[in-house]
Amino acid sequence: MNEIDVKRVCQQMCKLKLIAGYAVIDQNDQLRHQPVHFPFAIIQNTKPRRHFKNFPGSSAHWIGYFMYVKSGRLYSEYFNSIGLRGNHYKIKNPTHVKTIFSNNVRVQSNQSNLCGLFVLFYIACRSIGYSNLNIKHFLSINCHRTNDKSMKLFYQIIHSSKTKIEFQQRLKKLFNFKEMHCTTLNV
Repeated sequence: MNEIDVKRVCQQMCKLKLIAGYAVIDQNDQLRHQPVHFPFAIIQNTKPRRHFKNFPGSSAHWIGYFMYVKSGRLYSEYFNSIGLRGNHYKIKNPTHVKTIFSNNVRVQSNQSNLCGLFVLFYIACRSIGYSNLNIKHFLSINCHRTNDKSMKLFYQIIHSSKTKIEFQQRLKKLFNFKEMHCTTLNV
């Protein structure tokens, strides 16, 4: 998934009012201004843009931050679909907020290039109230190929939904489908 695709999904998430704003940045970027509307999504590439100047539309690996306000305090959650911490990439936290590390296991297959969708899925789920535990359960570590297929379905759901309620209903069906599919396969 390249930067243009990531931005398109973020724009759709704003349109559906899943997030109030977003920033798509590269390895070296920091937020210029602290966001004022929440929830806010930061999707960060692990390589600098100059790394791709000869390969337009390509990217290395996407990680994400979900920023929100709860009880008057600002929080930031970090998500990486291969379970590595941000300091593995020698990346500074772009949020300027103490960040909660939200996953430490690989949830995408080794052959997958869907890391951007995993990040956006995490942010969308958190924005409508799914807990980290719900999302971790959905993205079970023993079902990588099914997780990848689910991200492709998520992409279709996010682009075909016209309202936040419609998106929530379709996402709930995806959760139910995945639960049934992984249980049936005994994977």
